[in-house]
Amino acid sequence: MDLAWHPSHYTLLLEGAGLGLEGGMQQLAKALYRRLITYPGELPAHPDYGCRLRDYAGLPADAWVARLAALEAKRALEADPRVERAEVEAYHDADGLQVVAKVKPVAGWDEIVVEVRVP
Repeated sequence: MDLAWHPSHYTLLLEGAGLGLEGGMQQLAKALYRRLITYPGELPAHPDYGCRLRDYAGLPADAWVARLAALEAKRALEADPRVERAEVEAYHDADGLQVVAKVKPVAGWDEIVVEVRVP
């Protein structure tokens, strides 16, 4: 298996097929999801990166806990320099805590939705 770098297209080539680099809204949505599921301190080089949503697992399933989780997710999402603002809702269901965020990127893209479930 040979890998080669194509400098003008910014892609890795594998036996003539481009693997490519992801960008745009799809990449941003995945990056924000990773930010929400990563606990602060898990990345040694970035100790402040992440979100403390796991802290709300196992707490009483009430509106107060859901609101605190939503505020924590909002803080984490708006810490990303590519995010202009985030509107976050959290609620409890049979499977745990559900967090839904509507994120407005600064790049002028349309709003994207990021969802996370905390068991």
